[in-house]
Amino acid sequence: MKVIVIGGGASGLVASITSATKNEVILLEKNNKCGKKLLITGNGKCNYWNSDFKIDYFNSQNMNLLKHIITLKNQEKVLSLLDKIGIVPKIRNGYYYPSSSQAISVKEALVKEAKIRGVNIITNCNVLDIIKKDKYIIKTNMGEEEKELNKIASGGEMSRIMLAIKKVLAETDKTPIFVFI
Repeated sequence: MKVIVIGGGASGLVASITSATKNEVILLEKNNKCGKKLLITGNGKCNYWNSDFKIDYFNSQNMNLLKHIITLKNQEKVLSLLDKIGIVPKIRNGYYYPSSSQAISVKEALVKEAKIRGVNIITNCNVLDIIKKDKYIIKTNMGEEEKELNKIASGGEMSRIMLAIKKVLAETDKTPIFVFI
C-alpha cells in the first residue's frame, strides 16, 4: 500500500514511522526540514506527553471512535514506540520531556527513525491542491505528475495519538492508500 503523509511535524513523522512497517511511505514537507515546530515546544524542552491523558479532555463528534483510540493500551504502545526510538522520558509533575531536556533530540530521533524505516522525505514540497474526482489527485509545486490516490484519511496535530489512530483505521478499513494531513 502507498501512504502519503502531508506535513513533517510531530504528527506527520509519527504517522510516517508507524505506516512504514508494511507500506511505501512518502512524506511531503513544505519547509526545508521536518519537525521545525518541535524545536519551540515547551520552551525548547519539548513536553511530548502528559500523565493526565483522559478521554474527557477531547471533543469529537465521534466519541465512540475516540474511546477505542484513547485507551491505556494504546497510550502504552505510543510511549513504547518513543522509547524504542530513543526518546526516553524525564517526568516532572506528570509532564514527559526527553531526558536530554532538548527538543532537538525528539526531532532528530523521529527523523532518524523515519529514514531508517525507508520513508521517502520530500522537503520544500507545497501541496497546492487535493482534487476529488473518481480518485484523489494531489498537486504539488514540485512539477511532478499529479499523484493519484484512492482514499484519504487525515490526522491532526496530536502526535501522541497518531499511532493509535493509524492502528484503529488499519483494523477497520482496508484502504489501499492513506494520506495524513
